[in-house]
Amino acid sequence: MRLDMLRAASNYRIPLSCTAALLISAFIVMGLSLLQGYPAIPPPGLAIGLLGAGAVIVAVRTDHLTLWEKIGWVCVAFLLFAVEIKAIYHDRDEHDKEVQAAQERGEKNFREIAGGIAQAIHQSQQNFDAVMSSTNNLLEFNLGGDSICFMMLEPGVLAWKSQAVPMFTHKGKYPLYGVKANVEDLVIMKQLMGNLGRGMGIIIAAALPAQKIIDVGDIIPGTSSVMWNSAIPLQDHRELVLHIIFMARNGSWHEDLRVLFVKDKWTQAVRVYRMKGNKRGPDLFAYADQDYPRNKHGQVDWNAMPPATNPQPKP
Repeated sequence: MRLDMLRAASNYRIPLSCTAALLISAFIVMGLSLLQGYPAIPPPGLAIGLLGAGAVIVAVRTDHLTLWEKIGWVCVAFLLFAVEIKAIYHDRDEHDKEVQAAQERGEKNFREIAGGIAQAIHQSQQNFDAVMSSTNNLLEFNLGGDSICFMMLEPGVLAWKSQAVPMFTHKGKYPLYGVKANVEDLVIMKQLMGNLGRGMGIIIAAALPAQKIIDVGDIIPGTSSVMWNSAIPLQDHRELVLHIIFMARNGSWHEDLRVLFVKDKWTQAVRVYRMKGNKRGPDLFAYADQDYPRNKHGQVDWNAMPPATNPQPKP
């Protein structure tokens, strides 16, 4: 029995030829290696190329193909198909990663460029603001900015009780240039107006005694200028009610100055403002001596007017 089996085995015909077995084995080894990514993951198309090579071999061996060889080449084809599909998906993943990386680099570069532009704009704005600030400071310095000056009567000379010497004091940050003060005595003006008949207009010549233009000139911050050559006679005034209009390089402003003889001494009250159209703006400066009379609200009554003439105060 055993002898018969050995004889049968020795007479068994191998279904593949050596050539076919070697070829199929070679393709299977290459396909499995590529499927495992050894020595490297193949690019798309390599497996198709190997499949084409296998197709050429099959075409050449058509007359010698056995059933098992055909099955072997079918297995090779499916294996190479799997390799190609893996290569395609791997290539797509790599492409997606490269695209994403490129987008990230582009976004990073864009942010850097945008940040640089924003920084440049910010720096340019700072430089522009610095230049404009310097320019504005220079203009304000040359024009006078929002500085003002006000007039009071020099207290030392005022104590003589016969004349008053104007003293102009600077207030503000910037120098004043070309200051002129048009001083109007409202008491004298009231007296001149009272002497006119009904229907008569006041002429310039009649108004001259009530007005005095003082050329103050330039005043630097923190200083006062006493105009010794522009003394104002007290005459028979017990109270001086003066309205001063200032004109300088930086515009004009107004002042109300009242001087009243109280408790054997002269006291003063002053307020400075700018006009807004026909209305008085807020006070830019206000001051009143401690003994200057106030109303029941503790404020200076700027609307009160003394009589047209007042007796000379007793020394």
